[in-house]
Amino acid sequence: MKLTEIYEYPVKGCRGHSLCCAPVGRRGLGRDRRLMLVDEAQQFLSQRTLPALATLSVVWQDEGLHFLAADGRMSPLWQPEEATGRLSATIWGQQVSLHCGTNGLDRWLSEVLNKKVRLAYQAGEDVRPVVGRGGRPGDEVSLADGYPLLLTSRASLADLNGRLTQPVGMERFRPNLVIDGEQPFAEDNWQCLRIGEVVCRVAKPCARCKVITIDQQTGVAGKEPLRTLSTYRKHDNKVYFGVNLIPENSGIVHRQDEVEVLA
Repeated sequence: MKLTEIYEYPVKGCRGHSLCCAPVGRRGLGRDRRLMLVDEAQQFLSQRTLPALATLSVVWQDEGLHFLAADGRMSPLWQPEEATGRLSATIWGQQVSLHCGTNGLDRWLSEVLNKKVRLAYQAGEDVRPVVGRGGRPGDEVSLADGYPLLLTSRASLADLNGRLTQPVGMERFRPNLVIDGEQPFAEDNWQCLRIGEVVCRVAKPCARCKVITIDQQTGVAGKEPLRTLSTYRKHDNKVYFGVNLIPENSGIVHRQDEVEVLA
């Protein structure tokens, strides 16, 4: 098996971008989901409740990042050192202490999204433990839903697309790592694997929600592929596609790295 695609999503819910290689640490890819938007109650925002996030791109520069709206408007530059304030945000009931303090950018984002929002940032000292199934003491995660990495398989997507009238791309599932070279859904049975120089354990299969029905270019939701996936990938009232991973060591992964199942 080979690692064929690597994706990073700097801001939770916003567009990601493809990488040829990426560092992997305890929290996942180096810059993956280190920022997110919160509402006035300081609850996290994602495409589940704000599909328009799919239309926001992130443009990295050496000193920081810009947001790019669908109409071409570019935000003021965000830099980590500007985030000098603090806020306590909630992600799936878990309280997380984060940095904030970018008022000009908050106003720009609120205008573009037509909703009052604030931008929160997870710095190195903002530790968030993995609390879900498969987590162990010392495991950490970024601002992702619950786990450092999400892996999907091209074979599994091909199996799904063979059942759809209109095929979908892998971007619907917002993975970090995409592999090929195995049977569809073989990943369901893995417990541990090596991707290049990084060893990961499989925490659990990834339960999917309405986000996979959202066109990642337009932010418009439909019924598929969740409707079809639920006809043959539903267990315990949840629909599964992909697996959540927890890194056991740090390293760098590259496209075309070999992938070996260890257990």
